[in-house]
Amino acid sequence: MAVPVYGIFEGGGAKGIAHIAGMKAAEDTGLEFIGVAGASAGALIAALVAVGYEADELFDPNAPLSNLLTRNGTTPLSLLGEREWARFETAQSKGERAAKWGAIAGFTGAWLASRNAVRVARDIASAGGYFTTENVREALNTFLREKLLLHYANEGREAQIPERVRFRDMDPVAVKQCCSLKIIVTDVTNRRMAVFSNDPEFADVEVAEAVAASIAIPGVFKPARIPSYAAGADALYADGGLVSNLPVWVFTDEKLNYERQKLPLGKVPVVAFSLRDLEHERAAAPEAGPLSYWSSVARAAIFGGQTVAQLFAADLQQLQMPTRLNVAEFNFTAVRVSQGYYDAYHEALLKLRQQIELLPARRRQLLSDYHQKAITLLRTLLGTPDVPNVRVALIKPLDHTQSFRVESSFNMDADADDRFVFSRLLGGVPRAYTEKSPVYIDFAAVWRAGIPENMTKYEFALLRKTLNSAFCLPIFPNPADWQEQVPENRAQPLGLVYIDSDGSLSQAFQDRATIQALATYSLALAAAL
Repeated sequence: MAVPVYGIFEGGGAKGIAHIAGMKAAEDTGLEFIGVAGASAGALIAALVAVGYEADELFDPNAPLSNLLTRNGTTPLSLLGEREWARFETAQSKGERAAKWGAIAGFTGAWLASRNAVRVARDIASAGGYFTTENVREALNTFLREKLLLHYANEGREAQIPERVRFRDMDPVAVKQCCSLKIIVTDVTNRRMAVFSNDPEFADVEVAEAVAASIAIPGVFKPARIPSYAAGADALYADGGLVSNLPVWVFTDEKLNYERQKLPLGKVPVVAFSLRDLEHERAAAPEAGPLSYWSSVARAAIFGGQTVAQLFAADLQQLQMPTRLNVAEFNFTAVRVSQGYYDAYHEALLKLRQQIELLPARRRQLLSDYHQKAITLLRTLLGTPDVPNVRVALIKPLDHTQSFRVESSFNMDADADDRFVFSRLLGGVPRAYTEKSPVYIDFAAVWRAGIPENMTKYEFALLRKTLNSAFCLPIFPNPADWQEQVPENRAQPLGLVYIDSDGSLSQAFQDRATIQALATYSLALAAAL
């Protein structure tokens, strides 16, 4: 049975080809995209996924000359304009040479090396970019329409697809082979982000226009317009990556509604396909200078801005896929792109199997085993087979924040606190982490006192109201940490194991042998963190 997921594709120019390898890995892992989103190059891939293309239809490394563009008699350079690309590439190389000549031969040498670069720069300055997105827009519209016509033909349905494919034509309610689509665009005129989707407001917007606007990298592409968007036909639009290059948040409401309807006791993963530059990692650090500085500023602005959103995105699985291509390497060879494809495919396949298949299953098994051992200990200690509703959870601190989150649990599926996020300012669980020692929680006292300090009424409402008590133990990477008698000398915990019950655990917590046994058992949980 396919696993439903939402796919988010990061922008990255020519590097975005690695997303096709990510698509293939997702298919081979048994994942089914029920919604996709992207910015820039990620928007292009997302649109093709949303209309029903499979990875091998876009690019198959075993038949690299039969990719989608080649089958339709075009190439990446022809979409840009081969003559324009030649001038742009020459200007780029001569601009770099001019910088070197400026240092060696002064102004005259730099001017002689940079005349063509100056012409191109003048064109970019006057128009806001060098290339147009028109050819990309027309090619994408053709690809989308062909796939929609094929869906209708395969079902024996009469096709009513207009010449220009709109978001309403790719609505998954009308065409089951399609999935929900969201395209991130920067509205330059109104200085805001625009998210084009299947929502009624954008039903008549042409998909290819929205995608073409999203790929309009400033300085490379001229600003785009979206004439089919009645509310903003005259606005100028640019690369969606400027405002959200990896929009992991974009399906928050839709994901919640899907879970309400179809998975009331489960969660839908959000798989974020981000791009890792192998060539940049292997290269030496750039020399200090204005060009290097402004390049770093641009990268930090576009890619660094994702950090906060990713920290708080629910059920996020992020895949950093390696790629050998540069952002503007649109003249890539079949050999080079095939090598890059395999780099990304193997990395994505490994991580997807770990994060979607193996790690969750491993966590469930480890927690189940821990739960059984805890029940056995408690029954022996308390002298009764009836230990009311014992639950177990793995809890981790969220990186660079002041919060903790329940990562996985056992016997908590029917409760609202199975994915609880709470402040480090609370006592109990956070104290076990900072003090590196077991901590007891008296829920009977909590209920009497009311909403604890540093907890909102909404968080308080999530807690299981029949709880009587709980205790929490830090999870260390090796047994030596528990043998250390001074807690502050122990290693930083990987996380915590939390045990609660509707009955009293006070006697168990006070029994040294029971706590030692549970601490020993917790070492096995390190593999889940």
